[in-house]
Amino acid sequence: MQSTRIAPLTAADQKIIQLPARLDAQAAEEMEGSVLIALKIGAHDLILDAGGTSYITAAGLRAFLVLAKDIKAAGGHLSVCNLQPQARELFDACGFAAFIPAYSHLGEAAVKMVA
Repeated sequence: MQSTRIAPLTAADQKIIQLPARLDAQAAEEMEGSVLIALKIGAHDLILDAGGTSYITAAGLRAFLVLAKDIKAAGGHLSVCNLQPQARELFDACGFAAFIPAYSHLGEAAVKMVA
């Protein structure tokens, strides 16, 4: 299984988390752990890069909700980019776009994050 990775964005308090191909229960738990690590090291603005994610389960959707709540409580911002068409449909149908901004590519997300 491909794991999540944390990468720097443009400042110490901004990070990109690259999601795995399948965002199932195990990967969702790992993603949540990666976000908690990022928050502990001072990142408050996180972009979830879903460019390689083609499958999201209910556990993956739940993780988005938990992360949005945790990051907001920490005074930060969460966004997602590069959602594949089927994942984007699911994301939108569940109403997540109302509280987690979704961008078509990383560059757009990064610009909006620092604005």
